[in-house]
Amino acid sequence: GYEYSGYNTQGSFGYELNKNSQLRMKLGYYDEKGDYLDDSKFNLNIRLKTILDEKSFLTVKGYFFNMDRLDERPGRDSRTWDEKTLRGEIQYVRNISKKNLVSAGIELRNDEIDYTLIDGHKSQNIFSFFIQDEWKLSNTFTFIFGFRTDSHDLWGTEISPKIGACINLLTKTKLKLSVGKGFIAPSLADLYETQYYHPWGGGYWLGGNTDLKPEYSTGYNIAVEHMFSNHFALKLSYFKNHLKDMITNEKTDELIDGQAVYR
Repeated sequence: GYEYSGYNTQGSFGYELNKNSQLRMKLGYYDEKGDYLDDSKFNLNIRLKTILDEKSFLTVKGYFFNMDRLDERPGRDSRTWDEKTLRGEIQYVRNISKKNLVSAGIELRNDEIDYTLIDGHKSQNIFSFFIQDEWKLSNTFTFIFGFRTDSHDLWGTEISPKIGACINLLTKTKLKLSVGKGFIAPSLADLYETQYYHPWGGGYWLGGNTDLKPEYSTGYNIAVEHMFSNHFALKLSYFKNHLKDMITNEKTDELIDGQAVYR
């Protein structure tokens, strides 16, 4: 059977730059070496929060992921993967008044992939803007409205709105309601990558599909929260999602090395 050795290392770091700024960092590294696979993954998360004044703060986030894989399975040519994701986010939060909290931000994301079975280098870029306004209309009712725009270099611009409300039913009991639209673009792996899977009962190929379209959703959420004490709380939630053009895989009539292909 297949034999391998691997290790997984994770760590976190925090530092208070001054009384108004805090830096947090998390990183992880995974490495696996087997009979025919050499696999390594690295990820890094950085978060800097700065209090600007009594009513506002700024948060800057950064994320980096890299995966390298060498597959030298017997009986075929060797294959290599190199995947990278780089993401940055800036968010600003401000109390406009005692009853109005506004947050807004931007996010930039870049994905890249190089793979032996892909023709050339593939990449995609996503620019996002989001804003949320939370209004406390009374002592018992808070209204929340927000939206997010995603500008994709392949799929264009999509707008995803969301509305919600928080109702104080009793002194320690809250009812939360929300409904919102969602948008998920196919990943580069969904579009281009082809991999072989060998679960119990036989193997199959999972291939990318360049004809994939984005996935759209409408989500509903109802939640009830009750604080029994400062140390004990209970929350019950109900979620419902309607999906359109859900990204999944289906068996095709194709074969690779005599094995079925799913796309």
